[in-house]
Amino acid sequence: MRKVESVVVAALLVALAVFVIVESRVSIAPKTAYTVYGEKDASEFPLILGIILLIMAALNLFHALRSAPDTREEDAIRASLPEHERSPSGIRALVIRSWAFFALAGLFAVSMEYLGFVIATVLFLSASFFLLGSRNWLMLTAGSLGITLTVQFVFTDVLNLILPRGVII
Repeated sequence: MRKVESVVVAALLVALAVFVIVESRVSIAPKTAYTVYGEKDASEFPLILGIILLIMAALNLFHALRSAPDTREEDAIRASLPEHERSPSGIRALVIRSWAFFALAGLFAVSMEYLGFVIATVLFLSASFFLLGSRNWLMLTAGSLGITLTVQFVFTDVLNLILPRGVII
């Protein structure tokens, strides 16, 4: 990526982080939940994510401003790709795979309301792993189930949040 593009992307990420932080304080009505860990405000989670995003975006911006444009890095990345991915048809396949993943993420967001978190997430992760090239169905299924159940445990038992249950199932 060129220096100008890197600076623009980093600046946009900083702006997004500031927006998330401000909105977490303004838009989310403070709803206090009493949990094992004490009182929790509903705006804490987006605030923490916004702060993490701001730190990472600021580091990215600092790196983009400090580094000189280097075409050797792009050439090294291009040279490290397999031959079939360096060709125009290989690049086209990567673009199509990227758009397929983007569509899959949108489908996941819509399907979660109907299928619930667990089923929608297992299907999304399985399809994502398949798009990324995993063909071992045992590892694909075990990985999807493991990640889904871990995320569900963290959100429901640790953070005491409710995940979508779905209307169909």
